[in-house]
Amino acid sequence: MPRLATLTALLILAGAARADEAKELAKRYGEARDSWRQRALIEGLDPSAAGVRTFLREVLAKEPWYQREGAVAVLGRLEGEGPWKELQADRRPAVQEGLARALGLRGVEALAPLVELLGHKEWQVRRGAAIGLRSVLRPESIEALIKAWEGEQDFRVWIHCLQSLEALSGEGDLATAQDWRAWWDARRESFSFAQRGAKDSGERIRTRARGTNLELRSRGRGLPLLVLPEYGYDQIYLETYLRDLEDTQQVLYLKLPGAADFGELKPAPGLPDPYYPIERLVDSLDSLHQQLVAEQKIQDKPFAILAHGMTGWIAMAYATKYPRKVRKLILVAPYSGGAAWSEGRDRVEARGVALGDQEMVHFAQSQLYGGYEAPGEDEAGAVERKEFSCYFADARDLEIGRLFGPLVTKTEGEEEYESRQIARPLGTVVIPEFELSERPRAKVPTLVVHGERSIRTSLSDAAVVAKHFGGKVARFKESARMPFYEEHEAFVKALRRFLR
Repeated sequence: MPRLATLTALLILAGAARADEAKELAKRYGEARDSWRQRALIEGLDPSAAGVRTFLREVLAKEPWYQREGAVAVLGRLEGEGPWKELQADRRPAVQEGLARALGLRGVEALAPLVELLGHKEWQVRRGAAIGLRSVLRPESIEALIKAWEGEQDFRVWIHCLQSLEALSGEGDLATAQDWRAWWDARRESFSFAQRGAKDSGERIRTRARGTNLELRSRGRGLPLLVLPEYGYDQIYLETYLRDLEDTQQVLYLKLPGAADFGELKPAPGLPDPYYPIERLVDSLDSLHQQLVAEQKIQDKPFAILAHGMTGWIAMAYATKYPRKVRKLILVAPYSGGAAWSEGRDRVEARGVALGDQEMVHFAQSQLYGGYEAPGEDEAGAVERKEFSCYFADARDLEIGRLFGPLVTKTEGEEEYESRQIARPLGTVVIPEFELSERPRAKVPTLVVHGERSIRTSLSDAAVVAKHFGGKVARFKESARMPFYEEHEAFVKALRRFLR
């Protein structure tokens, strides 16, 4: 297979004994095929062997995030100064990033090398160091993160300086490097890590509007911007990657209501489960706006709405029904309706077939009603990972795994779920039929954001959505369905211009 050939070609450049071991590992890795079997092979390795380290460096350099995570975990167990120096001699940014993440697993002893990597010329490596310092409970970590942020221009790095500082300190409402510097100067001598706590940033708003329970996080100042996460996902990824809009917008991050939040729902005609009640949620959001204005929690101005993926249907329905109550409409990677969604699913399956990627094929087939069901937990997990990976242009990116997160316990109504950190359990509901073409046109200032490396969405369909509202399409050449992350600087620049 191509991946095996690539790894083998790179590994033959190593020393003879090491190369033999590394080549054998590459052969076994390629034959494993399934991502979970490849991960198990990686995690069973002993990093003290030189050939193993050679193999792991190539995994870090070339493979998808899930396998790279396995290599990070194994290298986090590595002891001895000599082997680390050998690894650090490999200057490839993807390898250096993986080493930074592995160092973060080693605790206090990794402080000095992580601080050094904060000054690396490649942003991925600096990001890895900022994340790694999150687990190093030393005052020097806080000082290094503040200092790094003071000189950092790349949002993809400084946002992790911020989040690491919040994790280390328990503080949640310091927005700039200057704020953190002033805070640290006042507490440097008295600070104790025992003071850390899980403090939320911003304001949590829980209310009930037209019979629907709604929960939001409010951060920032300015005109209100309501943010709707992708269907089935937690809003945490948007809370990270829209953070630098908060200096000019009051951003309201909605936790997408689950079935239990709507009370008792009747089954859809001919189906055992209810439709997700889009129209009812639209009316609830209208009432939410009225409540927040009356309580003086937001300015008395219409919402700007940003929606991601399929949740764009909620935003489109809102803008169609209440066009004068929408200041601006931003639709990121939307579908114009069920037909466009189905065409996108077909493209994913065709791409999986073309690449020989069985996990991508199974993911696409699982999207059909009554479609593919994984026969076991390992494959079910692989399908879930592939679904999230398909939102990104580069499946190697370790940020995918960080956002995907570990298994955690979540609740929906009275039910508890074991799910990934990124998941938002909504209960048992059916996605309703939706076609924008069947709804009346509305003149609303609209920006449709399209990533040109997306398989699931198309430029032609983005143009259909934009035309319906008299808006325009913004194209991002290096993104799939996460341009707010993958081309963050250009994305924020376009949004600032549009929202202004």
